[in-house]
Amino acid sequence: MTLARSACLSAFAMLAICSFSHASELAFPEHGFSLNLPGEWHIGDQAVVDEINASMKGDPRTAKVQYYRIIYASEQEPDKTLFPTYILVQIVDAPIAPELFAKMFPTIGRQAEKLTGLFEEVADIKVSMETPVYDPATRTGLMPMKGVDADGKNYRGVSVNIPTARNLICLHVYADVSKADEVFAKVVPALQAASLEREVAMSDDWNAAIEKLLKSGNTAED
Repeated sequence: MTLARSACLSAFAMLAICSFSHASELAFPEHGFSLNLPGEWHIGDQAVVDEINASMKGDPRTAKVQYYRIIYASEQEPDKTLFPTYILVQIVDAPIAPELFAKMFPTIGRQAEKLTGLFEEVADIKVSMETPVYDPATRTGLMPMKGVDADGKNYRGVSVNIPTARNLICLHVYADVSKADEVFAKVVPALQAASLEREVAMSDDWNAAIEKLLKSGNTAED
């Protein structure tokens, strides 16, 4: 078993299927945002994230793909036959230009496809990206995906991408294929509604620029 696969499996072993009876507020003041998630969610053991990151960093092709936190929801007796529900928080520590962000939506470029292939090879998890879309109402980018983990469990995921003046916040939520519709219906809107501190929120000029690019259809890959 590869180190990367072992790291991913270790992470999954510590996760649980979510319940939505309460709400959880999780703050990340160091990056200027907070989340209000339906259900009982908790920031997981950072050692899990460190192990995943070490696996990714061990390959020069994925060395820059690093996660920040892992968030999971607990249940006393999770069904271990299902892919667990969890959220990976990724911070791309640099602002993104509207032209580049617009190119990511609504079509996927070769670079994203290349990155998908690297994840399959390094993490031993099969992933296929679906059509990404930009939501002007929330000013977030959504990138759905699906795949099969090393144990043959089918899962679906949605990456919620939130550009800020400091960085790009990427919130990746995953769930078993049988639970995905229920989970995403509640969790994805909550992620899109992440509360940004005023000093990190994108300017009106940035938002106007990306909306103009998207309306003009100027998102084709160079």
